[in-house]
Amino acid sequence: MAYVCHNQVVRASLLVVLAIAVAAPGCILDRSGTRPADASVGPDATANACPGVDLQSDPRNCGACGRACLRVPTAATSCVAGVCVQECNPGRGDCDGDPATGCEVDLGLDAAHCGACGASCAGMATGPNQIAGGCQMGVCQTRCRPGFADCDGDPATGCEADLASERANCGACGRACPLPTNGQPMCVDSECRVQCDDARFLDCNRDPSDGCEVDGLDPFRCGVCPDDTVPTDRICGAADFCRCDPATGCRCVFF
Repeated sequence: MAYVCHNQVVRASLLVVLAIAVAAPGCILDRSGTRPADASVGPDATANACPGVDLQSDPRNCGACGRACLRVPTAATSCVAGVCVQECNPGRGDCDGDPATGCEVDLGLDAAHCGACGASCAGMATGPNQIAGGCQMGVCQTRCRPGFADCDGDPATGCEADLASERANCGACGRACPLPTNGQPMCVDSECRVQCDDARFLDCNRDPSDGCEVDGLDPFRCGVCPDDTVPTDRICGAADFCRCDPATGCRCVFF
């Protein structure tokens, strides 16, 4: 009986201690130990819950005790007036408005957000023969369609030069076809060629720099280049028998 009474005394003492602890002002008891009674984590938290902490500027307790601001590698996080604020790193943008993703966009390379959120490069290719060229260093770029080039440097004219057929820019800007002898310069498939003025003269070496260098008025190869096989009907035998005209070219004429 004495042993039982002793146990009852111990239990009664513990109940008294527990009642005092619960009733003590400013404290509550939970499984993790005691903490201030007003230390709730949430909108109702006050500065008294975190002694010595400024809930208006502490990023670990921003606006409420234990409310930590999210940290992301692309932005600097701070607590301003009890609200978490993200300031994007240079060249980055928070274009989706989600703090969890931080400043997820590289404004220097993203064609949908080039230099600023929402600044799309899709409509930048407005000049003739231009197509969108992406975003570089935060500036929308354009590029020319294949076979065209911007040789005058004027954005308003776009890619105005047709490199496949333009004599002044044949194959590249500034590559002009030379003015040939006995002929006119041509640009065909981005290569300079010669169009002879008269059927009498021939461009036999395919070199536009010397023009139509061969005189086709030759009685033994009437209108045929020296390295070509001469048909029998082009061997006239006398200079008077070879005639050249734009309509028929060079041919033998017998009287």
